[in-house]
Amino acid sequence: MATATHAVVADDDAAICHLVSVILMRAGIESSVARDGEEAWDLIVRQPPDLVITDLLMPALNGFELIERIREHYPVLPVIVLSALGEKYEINRALEAGATLYLVKPIKPADLIAALQQVGTLNGA
Repeated sequence: MATATHAVVADDDAAICHLVSVILMRAGIESSVARDGEEAWDLIVRQPPDLVITDLLMPALNGFELIERIREHYPVLPVIVLSALGEKYEINRALEAGATLYLVKPIKPADLIAALQQVGTLNGA
């Protein structure tokens, strides 16, 4: 995949949304922020992004459900999970649902940049 130009960031924590958006902006990627999975899905349908970064525990539509919906309609869209849930069960469940990569909070900016490179949405930063 070529370098991403637009991402949807879904997390009910405003501070995480801001941090991720700033990291993406510095990498040259615009972002739209959603406070829950349903809002994220609306953004994805309205303007399909190059990448989705989502939390798992959110109101309205949780991250697992969002990933499954994305996979059903956008099978190759990269989805990075960014969650405080670090147990093997949750990680495996997210990956089985279709997540491309799973990062455990808290993260450093370098961790997210490395993840973007790993999933092929950022070339060489």
